Amino acid sequence: MKRTKIKWHIYIIGLIVFSFACQKSTEPLIVKDISKKNILINKIKIDSFYLKGELFTSCVGELKCHKNNLYFADRMFCSVYEYDKNGKFIEKKISRGKGPQEIWGLYYALNLNKSYFVLDHSYNTFHFSNKWEKINHARIDFNRQKNLKELRKNPKPNDPGIYEIGYFTKEIRQIDSTHVIVPVNTSHPDLNAYFSNCETFYNECYILGILNVTTGEIDSMFGRRPPVYLEKENIPNFRFVHYDVAKNKIYISYEADSSIYVYEKEAGYQYKFGYKGINMNTNYTTTQNFKTAERNYFSDRKKFGYYHYVEFIEKTELLFRGYKKGKHSNYSGLQIYQNNTLIADLSVPKDFKVIGYIKPYYYAQGTLDEINEKIQVYKFKLPKTDEL
Repeated sequence: MKRTKIKWHIYIIGLIVFSFACQKSTEPLIVKDISKKNILINKIKIDSFYLKGELFTSCVGELKCHKNNLYFADRMFCSVYEYDKNGKFIEKKISRGKGPQEIWGLYYALNLNKSYFVLDHSYNTFHFSNKWEKINHARIDFNRQKNLKELRKNPKPNDPGIYEIGYFTKEIRQIDSTHVIVPVNTSHPDLNAYFSNCETFYNECYILGILNVTTGEIDSMFGRRPPVYLEKENIPNFRFVHYDVAKNKIYISYEADSSIYVYEKEAGYQYKFGYKGINMNTNYTTTQNFKTAERNYFSDRKKFGYYHYVEFIEKTELLFRGYKKGKHSNYSGLQIYQNNTLIADLSVPKDFKVIGYIKPYYYAQGTLDEINEKIQVYKFKLPKTDEL
């Protein structure tokens, strides 16, 4: 984020081949609002347990559901641990190293339809079979087509060379059998949220990229930020984007925007829906430079409310969106949408994050307690909405 620090990554020139909607608009992102509200669920009963087993984890990472089991991707130990739905340890899948079932680092692990994908902190990708045997390793390639001198002097939003992986967003989603969606960002000193070109940054700079899991190439980039960021002015600590993919739609949620935007890969942004969370403090502190924003990063994210994930459960066709209320509240918020209609807005524990569904329960990640070496898991049921 520092203005004086430019992150440049040198890659082999390639072709942008993925068929996503072309983005050239300099106009604000304005789409039809189809929000509807019909509150059907006013409370849920939440149970919790801790992952069990003698095998030690760092408790730094992400918990996920896959089929009928739980998986913890450990960033510190570069391992994936498998548990049954009740939290009983089954086995360790990969570890740090250079062997056939080893990786150099781990930032995010994702189950694909018939394989697994891992991204580390240093632009390395690892593709594994469904038995966790390494298929290939690649370096991420943004297909830079201009030299560094040109990019420094005259950056353009459609220049792949000014972008980098947005490691602050801990999400990767599958879009087809060989591609995943990754967050991207630009930290170019002359194309950012400040100064005279801030409208260009918000209206035209990409936020997501399509990564080929077999080659490591970023085949295309898409998406941009909504008008709320220009209206509120200079709130870079809440500029991040969260997203999920279901039925050829990409659900995009911005941390400072109460709407969820629906994007289709060939047609672009289609519409939006959603309501502001209950009891959220969104009186954000504006800043005049990146140095100030960076200094206030952790205090801002503790003090203010923001939307911090979306999760679409295909088995039940429900969309969950979580939000932080702010320092003033001891709870977080959970919204549930069905067919673009808000059917619930509930208070949940602070670290609550929905991660999947194993019939008849929805599962959520809870507190990752590094000090006491415990990983908390929540589970809850929902009534059938057609019976309410």
